[in-house]
Amino acid sequence: MQYANGYIGIEFMAADGIHYGWIQYEGFAVAQVPLYGLNGEILGYTQGISGAQGGFVNSWGWETAPNMPIIAGSVPEPGRVALSIFAFISSFLRRKRQWI
Repeated sequence: MQYANGYIGIEFMAADGIHYGWIQYEGFAVAQVPLYGLNGEILGYTQGISGAQGGFVNSWGWETAPNMPIIAGSVPEPGRVALSIFAFISSFLRRKRQWI
């Protein structure tokens, strides 16, 4: 796996049909890369992308209903939608009062 964090989409077959899910992967480099000074001396070590890499699954989930896709992306919360509507109506009424 690569040195990165991200989500992996999965599809698997169960007895009741195809299920879709996701896995959150966190990758990291485990190789120690030396930092050299101007005279060639080793100043210290840092985690490098070259060499051995590893990672682990941080979390995972799937849709329990078969053949139902998982929605990816930003879906606004109901409270945020209500607050946005309230702000729009308030600003409209405020402008209307200023015109009179």
